Amino acid sequence: MRAEGSLRGALSVGGTPRAPRAQGRVALAEGSATFPGLGVRMQGMNGVLDFRGDVVSLPRLAVVGAGPRGGAATLRGTVGFADVERPTFDVTVQASNLRVLDRPRIATLNISTLADGVRVRGSADGARLSGSLVLPRGDIAIPELGVAKNLIPIDDPEFLALIDTTTTAGRTLLAATPSPFVRNLEIDNVRLVMGSDVWLRSAEANIKLAGDLGVTLGRDPLDSTRAQLALDGALTTERGTYRLNLGYGAVQRTFEVERGTLRFFGEPTLNPALDITAVYTVRQFTRADRDVPIRIAIGGTLETPTLRLGSADPNLPLSESDAISYLFTGRPSYSVTNVADRYSNQAANLLLPTLGSALGGRVAQAIGLDQFQIETGGGVLGQQFGVGSALSSTRLGGGVQLGTRTFVRATVGLCFNLFGNAAPGTATQQGIDYGTLVNSIGAKLEYRFNPRVSASIGIEPPTNVLMCQTAVNARNFVPTPQQFGLDLQRKWEF
Repeated sequence: MRAEGSLRGALSVGGTPRAPRAQGRVALAEGSATFPGLGVRMQGMNGVLDFRGDVVSLPRLAVVGAGPRGGAATLRGTVGFADVERPTFDVTVQASNLRVLDRPRIATLNISTLADGVRVRGSADGARLSGSLVLPRGDIAIPELGVAKNLIPIDDPEFLALIDTTTTAGRTLLAATPSPFVRNLEIDNVRLVMGSDVWLRSAEANIKLAGDLGVTLGRDPLDSTRAQLALDGALTTERGTYRLNLGYGAVQRTFEVERGTLRFFGEPTLNPALDITAVYTVRQFTRADRDVPIRIAIGGTLETPTLRLGSADPNLPLSESDAISYLFTGRPSYSVTNVADRYSNQAANLLLPTLGSALGGRVAQAIGLDQFQIETGGGVLGQQFGVGSALSSTRLGGGVQLGTRTFVRATVGLCFNLFGNAAPGTATQQGIDYGTLVNSIGAKLEYRFNPRVSASIGIEPPTNVLMCQTAVNARNFVPTPQQFGLDLQRKWEF
């Protein structure tokens, strides 16, 4: 730690080295301290120390975090020196969005306290910590996954090498706390509650976290004298996206998180176990085929995450190679090299979702959304009419959080044809059909009563509008009208 500032006051010291006594007052002005291990700097330290015999009181010390989102905190308390070898203390900290960790490759965390603050009292031989913390804002980093080192033909026997599970070891979420103080610390039901802006992030992941954790004491199994604060319990995922990179950033697909947990076990390394699944739907607007939902499962731990691909439809089992093939081209691996396939639709199926994944974060930030993506179908009823018709079944989607409990998501179809070469019987031969465009809007409103209970209401366009059709005569296709839905959800943990 590096500290600086100015001290002014008058102080008289007497007594003996074993029983010192002091009288007076010292004021601290514009103090600052840098904590390299945490990556943060505290500044604007202003307060007064009152010395009265063997007690030093701190009526109020104000601290401001550096940067526009540094937050602030105040400290109050007393320190007693009746026994120099065993000083006592009773200190309360109240924080408001204070930045306490700023290590982008590990985590960036801000904390707040409840009205009573967090209190620590006792001595180095036995202190007690009480109170609870709120994490109003935080980003927890996860190593990148699924980055393909080389593009491999999808009919190559080594196709599964696209999934790279290279691990990154030696990561922790929090810096070690001084062991001599923590070793005899008693923790009185201290909780860490997730606020409305806590995320698991990487260049690929953008996943919102919810829930609360218990603060406990973790000990090194190889050295019982070493201890540090640790977390115990599980966090859940509320929503989010995971962008799978299948090759040098040129082929990307954005999956929507459906569920997940980060489970902490009270270990000093703070290395939670991951169990997160997300789904990407490969649209198959053809005469006989159906949509293919691909599920990605992120497991392992935060230090060594793993990744698996498969089908999200229990009636449609897929190997990992076929799942990747669908993500690449919208077709299973055995049919990709079929000369009957039309390259224009395959190119649209390949590039449009990649464009949405690559630009999604930037577009969302520019227009104030939390999520943005582009989905494409396989052309109109599977007829091969070129890139224009492939674009006609493309949908744009976005979502935004309103307040701390409400999330809104909407999608809209692009029922237009760039080149006027649409199939006969489609909603529009050339240009934009604004009536169909309005009817293609789907929306969902979700409200969370608490971390385990939520309700949602939504509207889905009719299937003929989803497919940009006014008359559907396709075999194996059952048209449905516009649908409204109301869902109530309750989560149980065992």
